[in-house]
Amino acid sequence: MTTFDVEGYISRYPLRSETRLQRLLFIAESCADNNSGDNDDSTSLASSCISNAAEVSRTAWQLVEHHLKSVGNVRKYQQIFGLEEETVNPIIPNSLHKSDAESSSSSAPRHDIQLDHEFITRTTQLNRQTFEQLSNRLSVSQSQLSKDGICAAYTALSEHHLLVSCNPRDALRCALRSRDFCVTSNDSLGVLLRIAEVGVWTGQWGTGLTYAGRGEHA
Repeated sequence: MTTFDVEGYISRYPLRSETRLQRLLFIAESCADNNSGDNDDSTSLASSCISNAAEVSRTAWQLVEHHLKSVGNVRKYQQIFGLEEETVNPIIPNSLHKSDAESSSSSAPRHDIQLDHEFITRTTQLNRQTFEQLSNRLSVSQSQLSKDGICAAYTALSEHHLLVSCNPRDALRCALRSRDFCVTSNDSLGVLLRIAEVGVWTGQWGTGLTYAGRGEHA
């Protein structure tokens, strides 16, 4: 048996990245203190190998909550902590979703975090205002024929759709559009990596691999 420093481990990942969130969710679920006897193999393995599994799970859930609040992702926050029925996004492969059996068996909460309704109301309004501001910024840049401004605006909209709105389809569309307005080589590299990242998280592996390869040779 060994102890696991979840905060030290997760600090290796960028603060706002989707990868960081997915790793935290995996750790929280795998180390959950579930004595009902219906744990899956990964959960049983984690609980048997880590002496502080219950503490790790609690910390991971708290970090998940902090992550979602910091990026303003209200939709995913409600899905995880509000026990809302999750809807499968048609552009994300089924392999990234739980099966019906898994969904029904995990319907009970495995954390003690209470839903923050004030955060939901406040952040929903803020996200709407932010989207309007980003859209206006794009319109202004387009009217001024500013390639730098258009590229930056599309990039900002792509990040907003991916991290905040849980709308990977529009995130990919904006990322692809931003490529047409790159001015410097650094702009091009950043856009290629952004498209690769969005491609991975939308399950479009071919797009992700293609643009990752282009980024290596940029």
